[in-house]
Amino acid sequence: MIKVTKRTALSPVKLNAASKQETRGTEAPHQDSIKVVVRVRPLLERETERSPECLVDIDNYQSIILRPRINSPLARKYREAQKFMFSKCLWSYDRRPSVPYANQNTVFTEVGLEMLENTLNGFNSCVIAYGQTGSGKTYTMMGSDEEDGLIPMVCKQLFDRLDQQVDTKFQVKVSFFEIYQENVYDLLGSGSKLRVRENSKRVPFIENLNEYSVSDSQEIVKLLNKGFENRTTAETHLNKQSSRSHSILTVTVVQEKFDPATGSLVRLESNLKLVDLAGSEKFVASDGLDKTRQQEGSRINKSLVTLGRVLTILSEKPNQKTVIPYRDSILTWLLKENIGGNSKTCMIACVSPTDFDETLSTLRFATITSRIENQVQVNKESQFSIDEMVKQFQLEKEKLLECISELKQSSSTNDHLRKLENYVQWQNDYIDTLTFTNSVTQKQLSSTLRTAQKKNVLLMSSLVSAFKVPESGPNEGKDDLNKLINKLHSLDVISPIRDIERDLQSDLVMTYSANLIDDVM
Repeated sequence: MIKVTKRTALSPVKLNAASKQETRGTEAPHQDSIKVVVRVRPLLERETERSPECLVDIDNYQSIILRPRINSPLARKYREAQKFMFSKCLWSYDRRPSVPYANQNTVFTEVGLEMLENTLNGFNSCVIAYGQTGSGKTYTMMGSDEEDGLIPMVCKQLFDRLDQQVDTKFQVKVSFFEIYQENVYDLLGSGSKLRVRENSKRVPFIENLNEYSVSDSQEIVKLLNKGFENRTTAETHLNKQSSRSHSILTVTVVQEKFDPATGSLVRLESNLKLVDLAGSEKFVASDGLDKTRQQEGSRINKSLVTLGRVLTILSEKPNQKTVIPYRDSILTWLLKENIGGNSKTCMIACVSPTDFDETLSTLRFATITSRIENQVQVNKESQFSIDEMVKQFQLEKEKLLECISELKQSSSTNDHLRKLENYVQWQNDYIDTLTFTNSVTQKQLSSTLRTAQKKNVLLMSSLVSAFKVPESGPNEGKDDLNKLINKLHSLDVISPIRDIERDLQSDLVMTYSANLIDDVM
């Protein structure tokens, strides 16, 4: 159980006031705040036999209400219902007319599509499934044999979206690992223990982690299934197949496209992390089991407690001098960019409808998370821009002209002055060459586009005439159709497209630059 959620024991009056304060704090979140979606799972098989009372309810699709059991000790402590507000509350407990039932497709629509859109737009993104053991996290993320979860749906939809972008060159890479007892293991490799390090930009990475390039959704699903089979699971008192590790699937997307507005080649590199956390659990979940299960539960709770500490500090808007204990746990260290850093992050808080303590703990944890504001920026890089190069040379030219003017007024030698004047002349020639080459390329591109448009107009007019009923006899109509087919075959609509692509990827400017520099040197 996460200790941070039970740090303070409030009276019923103060607790109700605190819940109202939490509600006010999440009504108008910052655009870069971590999005929180709550999902209420249905009853398990072992729970249906006892017909337990449902303790939660959803109001207005954004608020969830938690009530203790009637005539229980908790009912005397929490006299009023606890109400929390989040970005979205999904009801999967049962099918009732008052509340729409949230299936796996609903989760994908509310969470997956937005994170996928962020990734394609060049933002780092992350989805974290959090909750107690047996609350439905792995089912939400991975699904079952009958119904896919969020991760397979996102992976399949990713390539559908990328294939629609005909003007974009892309590459997709995948890695999959687990954090088991504070050690990192590659789920797609040999299973050896790996080391976590930081690069020059203070971003953590896993050394020697296998990263696979994939070309379609089938390859990525195949790797996903292989990694899921290698993940560490075990049976506890609360869950027959309890996840004993945190798993993180990272999908890296690199896109390259030409931007005609800026005349440059734009490169977008973003990553999408899909995190399935191990469930927080009480000691009774592993009580009576072997020592390994108890040690696993202890390490799981330790990492989640550290995650709670980090989230609590970040929710209080720390200053630059505040020390955030990311490195106290491997989990928080590897999620450093996603909680408080450069990432659009969403947490799916899975809750049980029958456990008051654990559900209250999860909802408080989720409330703290919703207050965190990340520092999000698009990972965009312009590799080449003619206009920008011309501007830089013009600025250098102005500075050199000022130096020449100062030298003429001083007693400097004529040789030094002539060198500077020659350099300025070379700068003028170089700028003229760049400008001329750019204009020629644009004229060629415009001419190619006009030719393609004319051929397209001719093609459309021919197609329209093909649908007209011929006034002549059937034989003459057949001859006209054959002539039309031969005419369509003679039209070349592929070559203009290839000409455009060749012009956009031309190296004329770089060739001119290299030649001029060689001549000067």
